[in-house]
Amino acid sequence: VGDMYRCVGLTNQEDRTQIPRFEYVDRVPWIIDIAGFTRISENGIKSVIQLSGQPVTDWIAVKEYNEKKRPYLHLYIEVKKEALMYQAMSTDILKELLTTYFKYIDQDYRDLKKILGMDPLQVTIFTCGTFEAYEKKTGKKIHQMSPSHYELKELLDIQESLNRVI
Repeated sequence: VGDMYRCVGLTNQEDRTQIPRFEYVDRVPWIIDIAGFTRISENGIKSVIQLSGQPVTDWIAVKEYNEKKRPYLHLYIEVKKEALMYQAMSTDILKELLTTYFKYIDQDYRDLKKILGMDPLQVTIFTCGTFEAYEKKTGKKIHQMSPSHYELKELLDIQESLNRVI
């Protein structure tokens, strides 16, 4: 489920029994938990993108919160430039396609809207070249799952600057 624990001892100090003791540390950043209901992994997202057949060149996934403090999965996606010229492509279309495949591979995801009344996915399509510009500027590839706040801000700043140029 993505929880990390640390072994804090092998012996119970009171009666000297050999029972490992653990303490909760954190949740791993490469698993995104939505409302304690479904857990989305990098491989899950890769499968959804592959099944959708969409020409996605790069992406990152971030857990964010709406105005009602409800969590959702925000996918920031870059698609092939040629696809923008020859295919109907919008955030709404891409969101609907990806939602269909998330529901297909994850029963809990499918039930989120039905049981909790929430829409767990938001999609933002980036300008072509955003991820490449990030790598040139920083000298590194951004983490696909739950990048740090600083990395995300830097990527969004690059996206904004590319939009001003266009």
